[in-house]
Amino acid sequence: MWAITLKDLKLLMRDRRALSLLIALPLALVGILGSASKHMVNPTASDGGPIEPLRAYAVLVPAYTVMFTFFLVNVMARSIIQEREWGTLRRLRTSPITPFALLWGKTIPFWILSCAQGAVLFLAGRYLFGMPWGSAPWLLIPVLCCTSLAATALGLWVATIAKTESQVSAYSNFVVIVLAGVSGCLVPRGWLPDWLQTASLLTPHAWALMAYDQVLRAAQPQIGLLFGSCGVLLGFTLIFFLGGRSRFQELQ
Repeated sequence: MWAITLKDLKLLMRDRRALSLLIALPLALVGILGSASKHMVNPTASDGGPIEPLRAYAVLVPAYTVMFTFFLVNVMARSIIQEREWGTLRRLRTSPITPFALLWGKTIPFWILSCAQGAVLFLAGRYLFGMPWGSAPWLLIPVLCCTSLAATALGLWVATIAKTESQVSAYSNFVVIVLAGVSGCLVPRGWLPDWLQTASLLTPHAWALMAYDQVLRAAQPQIGLLFGSCGVLLGFTLIFFLGGRSRFQELQ
């Protein structure tokens, strides 16, 4: 399993342009929207005043971190589709490695990449935009790790469902754009209507955003709510991984 992980990790690190884009694009969006936030009216303020920039970054940075974490679904699914076309997966299935170990070996490199991407974005949020990390910054770690697990497991599932790269694009665009929109990544969750906030709980994005909100914006994080959200993200991870494993066995 670890040999597969190291091989895929080395291949990922060679594509430096794609890796740079995964960092540069969300940073550019955060910087532009954060700068524009002083011209936006805060609908929750009693005086209808503008949104405070630092408060805006505490919303924008986690929102786009979550959104671009799930952008890796596209990258991961395309990678696995290519290996299916090259016959690499067929050769791996004939080796004495279990399907469970094979799938985890293919998943772990993207989980590492996702965690690294999130860490860079939060570091940039702190040192480029002055975003506070809350009263307990270490709580960002479990949220980041659990969100990345859910995203990479979903990428695995999409890779086993899609048969072509065009199907990967269609499915991943749905995951990135539609789920990001309904969950509160594109606009703050508090701005969504109540029914949509409730419906968004069917997405891992919403639970990740609620957990980040506890860390970054709550004066005293509610540990139960935070780790409960992490538990839900792990539940999504299990569902996505088992779905991917089931489909992978059907492909054999």
